[in-house]
Amino acid sequence: MLDFLFGAAFTPNKCKTQLRLCVSRIKLLQNKKQVTIRQQRKDIAQLLASGKEDSARIRVEALIQEQNTALAYEILELYCELLSVRVEIIKLNKSLPEDMQESVASVLYAAQRCSAQLPELLAVKEQLQAKYGKEYVKRAITDESAIDEKVNPRLIDFLAIKVPNPKAKLALLSEIAVEHNFDWE
Repeated sequence: MLDFLFGAAFTPNKCKTQLRLCVSRIKLLQNKKQVTIRQQRKDIAQLLASGKEDSARIRVEALIQEQNTALAYEILELYCELLSVRVEIIKLNKSLPEDMQESVASVLYAAQRCSAQLPELLAVKEQLQAKYGKEYVKRAITDESAIDEKVNPRLIDFLAIKVPNPKAKLALLSEIAVEHNFDWE
């Protein structure tokens, strides 16, 4: 009733619903990513087979980013499922239970970076912010303090926008060549 004065209150049912919707959307996005990844691998193999190594090297960077995003979605799906099951525990505890720190912080971190693809995460973020406060959320979503707040380091790595390691690019190109039965080096 006085939400407009004090900010939104934590609503367990809304949080649980948004988490479940998020899991459903993640599953859809994972399927799309897998199709995209398969197609990109096929395209890169064709480029390598036709001697267009420079184009293949450029395309493999996009493939690595897609694979990282797919892996991030897997982690995020698990955390969303966990939180949806434990939303009553969140409701009953005034402070964040220690065994849920990683899942809560990781979902908040991902909400900042994946909200375009997963708009439900913004609603979850608002709910968690109502429960644990703006300062905690700010620390969880900031790259500098995310590790301190127990955000999953693999999730941070998978969601980072960075140039892939040259060795990783070469390894993936070699893997694609082997997968499609031709020599490349």
